Amino acid sequence: MGGSIAPITVYGSGFKEENPVLLFINDVEIKPDSIEDDRITFKPWKPQEGLENFAGTHEMELTINGVDFIKFPDGFTVYK
Repeated sequence: MGGSIAPITVYGSGFKEENPVLLFINDVEIKPDSIEDDRITFKPWKPQEGLENFAGTHEMELTINGVDFIKFPDGFTVYK
């Protein structure tokens, strides 16, 4: 698998480290790498084992409190 995927950053305000923040891409849980007041950064996403060509659109959801989930209707797109 060539190339690399950059970290995913969510911008906003009032983020707190003590809140259970999680990102899901194709139902794979991704924990944050860092949480600051105005942004949350997640480590680069790695596709599931056996998914050779991961270019395309993938389902993506985010929770910043562990209860309410935000589903991104356009998903997360990876380009070749």
